[in-house]
Amino acid sequence: GQGIGGAGSPLKFGHEYVNFNPIDNLFLYLYLTFGMFGIIYYIFSAIQISKIAREADDFSLGLFAIGIHIFCYGITAHQIEDAFESIWIGMLVAYIPLLKRGYQR
Repeated sequence: GQGIGGAGSPLKFGHEYVNFNPIDNLFLYLYLTFGMFGIIYYIFSAIQISKIAREADDFSLGLFAIGIHIFCYGITAHQIEDAFESIWIGMLVAYIPLLKRGYQR
């Protein structure tokens, strides 16, 4: 392997450009992008998504299912740069602050 610097975009500048592969999971993507704050962000995201499950309506449970999908699929790939998955992430990011305000759908 190329070590920790060999993940993501640094591979584009090496001798093995044809083997370029973005970071292979969500946790590594956050860790290599944000450092130690990436670990905190990952844990904070999991806690916030678990709070969505406490809501009783179908919309909240659907968003909770999307959050579980992101974390489960995030074991094998990262979704931050994927266009379709970014829509789901955006829905979660927009909905979580509404929970704190007592938003009723």
